[in-house]
Amino acid sequence: MPTTSDTLVFQSPLLIAAKTDSAAPAPSDSALLASPTQEGAWLSPMSSPIDSLASEEPSVAQALFPFSNESTKAIEALKHKKEEVKKQTILVNIDGTPLKERVQNHFWFTPCLFIIFTLYAFSLAIRKKTLTKEINNLFSPTSSGDTSKLTPIDEFQEMLPLLILSAANMAWVAYFFEETFSTITTVPSLAWIFSILAICVTLCLQLMLTQGVCYVFFDNETFHKLEKMKLLFFSLCGIVLIPSVLMLVYSPSFLILPSLYLGIGAVGLLFAFYLFRASSFFFKGTFSIFYLILYLCTIEILPAIALIIELERII
Repeated sequence: MPTTSDTLVFQSPLLIAAKTDSAAPAPSDSALLASPTQEGAWLSPMSSPIDSLASEEPSVAQALFPFSNESTKAIEALKHKKEEVKKQTILVNIDGTPLKERVQNHFWFTPCLFIIFTLYAFSLAIRKKTLTKEINNLFSPTSSGDTSKLTPIDEFQEMLPLLILSAANMAWVAYFFEETFSTITTVPSLAWIFSILAICVTLCLQLMLTQGVCYVFFDNETFHKLEKMKLLFFSLCGIVLIPSVLMLVYSPSFLILPSLYLGIGAVGLLFAFYLFRASSFFFKGTFSIFYLILYLCTIEILPAIALIIELERII
């Protein structure tokens, strides 16, 4: 006859599990790793139980923890957090510090710059002789801003490619300025396109106001000279900003501020020289100071303030 202890050996495993179920401790991590999931697949030894539970459907978590809604909520929160971490791409510098994502990381940025500078080379090659002559007349102290045979509309149409490219470079400088000293809140591509539109609208507004002031106080010849000088100045602003844009894009981070100051300083010098040459048209008669103040406030200062406010709102 077998003893009581011997009979326990031959008992069914189900009976033994039923007897010891009430006293069994909570399953450990190794037990969870050794047990199959609901789908029948075994967990990887490198994954933790919480990760496996977070990756399962809520029904599995509820089946494992039917007595607690808080545990189900915790697992769902962990799953959501894990998905957010996967979506984030962390860029680091060479020294291991986090690198802020910039517009240079977008796939369209390099082709965009390539197209801009290719069009610049093509436009400058076509207008090389005419542009060189106009620049020489602008910087010559004996020149009085002689007009060409073209009408103001023809002059604007001929300078249109360089004007658009200049607006593109100005928009990039404005974007990098805002990125350096503030936070960009708009999609970079949309911010750049809207900035180009705002700059072009400002230039058209200045030309319309110049024509209105010249129609009231001067003549059409004066407007033609001012328009030609304005378009040439605007085109030169885009050309002198090419080194700054290239430095802002491809130079190390410690050269960003010098690049911005270089571009803004170059445009400031051109603007000062433009005002110096344009002021000669207003010193005629008794009201010369009044004409100059009217021109500066109406055509230069107010549109510039409106442009700055609009760029801040866009970017």
